[in-house]
Amino acid sequence: MEITRDDGGFSLRGDLTVDNAAAAYRSTPDFPAGDCRLDLAGIENTDSAGLALLVYWIRQAEAAGCRLIPENAPAQMRSLLRVAGLGMLIGDVEGEATDAGEPLAGVGSGDL
Repeated sequence: MEITRDDGGFSLRGDLTVDNAAAAYRSTPDFPAGDCRLDLAGIENTDSAGLALLVYWIRQAEAAGCRLIPENAPAQMRSLLRVAGLGMLIGDVEGEATDAGEPLAGVGSGDL
């Protein structure tokens, strides 16, 4: 999995699975204060380890004063997030996922 930083945030490319979650964890980016987008369009495969890492990054970003905004989640990731009860991370309201996630303000670690 590749993490790329751009002006608006970060982009992920490749698989986000148990096979590479530990390496991705070690590559956790430094999150800037303020709004930060996390473009998930490049994720090809994901599993529960990938979702756990996503939740970890959201918590780390929040601790750094960053509002992480996931966007462009692929269908497989949206489905897994819904099953796990975490659809709100990508703006999934009543089963309708959006292409761009809603800001995560108000989603504390107790909600995850």
